[in-house]
Amino acid sequence: MRCETTVSAIRLILSLLLAGAAVGCSDDETFHRGTTGESCRARNDCESGLACISEICAPESHNIEITGKSCYRVECGNDAECCTEFAPAPGCDLYEEACEADPSDCDAYQTLCVCNRGCVDELCEDAGPSCATDEECPGFSSPYCVESQCVECREHGDCLDEGARCVEGACQSPCENDEHCPLLHACDAGACVPAGCTTDRECVFVLDHPRGQCGDGVCFVGCEDDSGCDADAFEVCDDGQCIFVGCETDAECRAYLDLSETIDNVRAECR
Repeated sequence: MRCETTVSAIRLILSLLLAGAAVGCSDDETFHRGTTGESCRARNDCESGLACISEICAPESHNIEITGKSCYRVECGNDAECCTEFAPAPGCDLYEEACEADPSDCDAYQTLCVCNRGCVDELCEDAGPSCATDEECPGFSSPYCVESQCVECREHGDCLDEGARCVEGACQSPCENDEHCPLLHACDAGACVPAGCTTDRECVFVLDHPRGQCGDGVCFVGCEDDSGCDADAFEVCDDGQCIFVGCETDAECRAYLDLSETIDNVRAECR
């Protein structure tokens, strides 16, 4: 009698477990896929048409039209705008007198009393001591006056080292092989010249991106849709390449160039 009771109890428990399993596997309970803005770990965690970007479900295509315009950082319109905060050192009258008496003694005056920043392509850059003649260029390192700037050389023959070349006012030692040149450059007759890429592997390392590709000698990041591009860099996928979407307003460029809190004379322009 006790044995039959035990068997009946076991059958009852098994029946309840099977019933619970059936309820748990009911078709009424479907897997929830994330909508826009919900968290995710993989692409298939999100609804169709969405991709998992930075662990958030977001549209895989942004439907933003490429404008063809670019963002520019504008710091100046002339040299004077780069020197608004420059303050001459004490004793500049004496330095100036010494410079006028002996042009070779102008180093202190040019360095301490004259603003040597200039406006180049709307950006303020250190331009070095200004000059009108070679005699006004102080020191041995930059003895020539070219376009009002003291430079190391005017032509290849001004360079003292054998085989050195004058490139934009500076002497550069000749290269002997491609390893002496920057990435994607080659050594040609002692000079480093642009060579472009030849393989996708080069671009993976140059761009530091696993989808780096080489096309017509130029490295780019390949993509299938907008989700494969860097949204923080305002990129979209165009013809298999991640490219800058362009701008429409100066306000967009302020965000792109991170100029939300800058001094008054620096601005962003969309052109």
